[in-house]
Amino acid sequence: MKSVLKTLLGRGGTLAVLCVSALLAVGNAHAVGTLAGTTIGNKATLSYSVGAVVQTPIASAPTGSTNGTGATTTFVVDNKVNLTVTASDASPVNGVAGQSLVTATFVVSNTGNNTQDFALTTANLASGAGVTLGVTPYTDNFDMTGCTISVAGVTQTYISSLAPDGSQTVKVVCAIPLSQPNGDISGVSLVATARAAGTNGVTVLVQSPTNDPNVVDIVFADGAGTDDIAFAANHSSRSAYRVATAALTVTKTFTSVCDPFNGGTNPKNIPGSYVQYSLSITNNGGASATLTQITDVLNGSLTFDPDLISGAGVAANCAAGIAPLGGAGKGFRVTYAGRPAASYPKYLTSSSGDSDGGSFAAGTITIDFSTALPAEATFGQGELKVGDTVQVVFQVKIN
Repeated sequence: MKSVLKTLLGRGGTLAVLCVSALLAVGNAHAVGTLAGTTIGNKATLSYSVGAVVQTPIASAPTGSTNGTGATTTFVVDNKVNLTVTASDASPVNGVAGQSLVTATFVVSNTGNNTQDFALTTANLASGAGVTLGVTPYTDNFDMTGCTISVAGVTQTYISSLAPDGSQTVKVVCAIPLSQPNGDISGVSLVATARAAGTNGVTVLVQSPTNDPNVVDIVFADGAGTDDIAFAANHSSRSAYRVATAALTVTKTFTSVCDPFNGGTNPKNIPGSYVQYSLSITNNGGASATLTQITDVLNGSLTFDPDLISGAGVAANCAAGIAPLGGAGKGFRVTYAGRPAASYPKYLTSSSGDSDGGSFAAGTITIDFSTALPAEATFGQGELKVGDTVQVVFQVKIN
C-alpha cells in the first residue's frame, strides 16, 4: 500500500489520494443523510506575511485564536424526524362474511436520520370515505370488528428501535361481520407516530424550540398522509377489505324423457312416463364455495330410475330395457365445465354402499360433493369456483 501511495504522489497523486478518501467517505454516508448525533468539526488555517516576512500560520478556534494550534469548531447533527406509511395491498383484501382473521398489510419506513420507535394506531374509516388502491377508488360502507395490529407476527402497537432507512411490515387483522353482504367495502387507516427509541413506543418526541449546536435538537420533517397532518412526527395510509363470499343459486328443472304411448317423441307426463331432473348449483359470488352435499326427497308418486335411461330410440311403450346413458346401475350424471374434461361428465351409482358420492335410500337422493368433486388440478375437494356451475342429473318414473 505504501509503494502505491508513493507512486501516486510521485505522479501528482495527491489528487488521487484525495479522491480515494472521498469515495471511502461516501461509502459511510447514510441514504437519509448524516446520522443524528454525529459531531462535525473542523478548523481554518490563515497564512500571512508582515513586511514581506512570512509569519507563523494561525489556526482558528471557536473563541478566537492567535496561534497555530487553535481549536476545532464543532456542532452535532440534529434529529430529523421523518417517516412514511404505505399500504401494500394493490386491491381490497378479500374475506368471507364471518371470517375473523382478514389481514391488510402496510410498510412503515424510517426516512429520518435517527433510530426511532413508532407508535401504531388503526381505525375504521367513516362511512362514505374513499380509499384508492393502485389506481382504483373504493368507498367504505361498513366497519370491520375486533381489529388488532401485528408486528413481526406479534400483536403489539409499536415498532421498536427502527434504524434510519429501515422498514417494518405491519399487519392490521380484523373480522368481517357474519351478515355482511357480498361486495361491501371497509376502509381502514394505519397511523405511525415517531417516539423515542427503546421506549416501546411510549415516550413522546418534542420539537426543539431553539438550536443548540452541542445538543441533538429535534425537527419534525414528515409530510401529510391520508389521516394526519404534516410536521407532526406521524404519517398514515389507508387500505381496505372486501366481502368476497360465495353466492350460490340452486336450480331444479325437469325434462320429459318418454311416455308409454309416444315414446321419446313429444312425450307427456303421464303414469309410466320417465322424467329427467337437473339440479344446477351456480356460484355468482366473489369466492369459492366448498360444497358438502345436496339431498332431494322424492315425491311418493315417483320411482327412482337407477339406470338413467337415454330416451333415444325408445320403444313406443317406454319400457325397461332402454339403453342407459352411463351404463347399467349408474343413476346420476355429474357435469362441471372447467374441471378436467377427461373426468366429466361422470356417472355415479345409486348404491349407498359404494364410495362414488351418489346414493338413493329411503326415498332420498344424496350427492356427496366431497367425493363426487375430488381435489384435482387447481380445484380443492368439493370446490365450486366463482362463476362456475355443477350439474347433477337423475331420472324418475311417474307411478
